[in-house]
Amino acid sequence: MPDLLTHFMTAYGARELADRRRLTYWFLVGALLPDVLTRPSTILMPSSFWFTMPFHTPVGLLLVCLSISLLFRSSVRKSVFLNLLIGSYVHVGLDIFQEHIAGSYYLFFPFSWESFEFDLMWPEDTLYLAPVWIGLGILLLLRRVYIQRQQGKLRSNHPEGPRTSEEF
Repeated sequence: MPDLLTHFMTAYGARELADRRRLTYWFLVGALLPDVLTRPSTILMPSSFWFTMPFHTPVGLLLVCLSISLLFRSSVRKSVFLNLLIGSYVHVGLDIFQEHIAGSYYLFFPFSWESFEFDLMWPEDTLYLAPVWIGLGILLLLRRVYIQRQQGKLRSNHPEGPRTSEEF
């Protein structure tokens, strides 16, 4: 699923339905990271594919996520690393369902040059689902607003005054 909207909405949906304290915004960044690292140069200079391809593989993404996480203070480094890595692996997991005329995904690079994909859909097929992804995003956003309002009512109706976040 090649488009950034598909990758973002899949990660956003997973984040909204999971524990949002564990899946931070870095999870969303990780879901976009492989395409952000590779697509601009591949579009502008198609011959650069072999230089950027490692950044769209599990080992390459592991090293990139580790490098990015080292830019943060040690108290959040592990969280940033895991969120970036899991988000980028979700991205790659979605991508392997595509079918390509030439080339594919080298999941086992640098250990193998064998490409791998499930060949279930063409890259442009996900564009037809863009309205669905946008609608799903709006529904998830409305769900979050509703939950936050309900939590706000619980805090303000507490007989001993407003509750702290530790009480939830």
